[in-house]
Amino acid sequence: LDTRRTTAQERAQFHLQQQQKQDERLHKHDMAVFQNLAALKNIIDPFSGSDTQDVEQWLDSCVRCLDLVRVEEKDRQHYLPMFLSGDAKKCEFRSAFIRVFKATDQRLKIHQQLCNRQQGPTETVQSYYISKISLCTKYNERMPADEALIYLIEGLRATIRQKLLNPKTLDDLLQQAKRAESDLIELQTTTITTTDETVSALN
Repeated sequence: LDTRRTTAQERAQFHLQQQQKQDERLHKHDMAVFQNLAALKNIIDPFSGSDTQDVEQWLDSCVRCLDLVRVEEKDRQHYLPMFLSGDAKKCEFRSAFIRVFKATDQRLKIHQQLCNRQQGPTETVQSYYISKISLCTKYNERMPADEALIYLIEGLRATIRQKLLNPKTLDDLLQQAKRAESDLIELQTTTITTTDETVSALN
């Protein structure tokens, strides 16, 4: 009986020691993370919720810093307040943070950019599509596809837009627009070749 009791005590002591070692490792890790974040705090300007600050750019900078010091996703909300000041300290993390502090006038500017973004005379469909989708997401990260579809179609060059056959999805729009672009390039190439041949014949 004494032997069994001693063995149980030894196992309990062993588990306690292992737990203490794990706690020490976690403590050292947390201290290292905290020290690294404290150093990064001197690099990143605190976010206060001012209209002059771009909340998404600022948050992206913070996320890169947290990635750099290997802070896990579930722990990030605990460290974020280190980089906040003023009213921003009261904000919830990520979606609520952006929703509260994204300035109204800034949102209007983004919407204006979205509406005014037109495909350039020599810009490819692919380049325009990526740029326009980026603006749609920046204006509303949860924008419905049918709404984004309207913005994209409106900004296409008229020569391409006229060839669309009522696209239903974003991918359908992209593929149709690319085909229209390819057809126009082929037509232009054929026209130039025909013109050159005509000029040569006249000479």
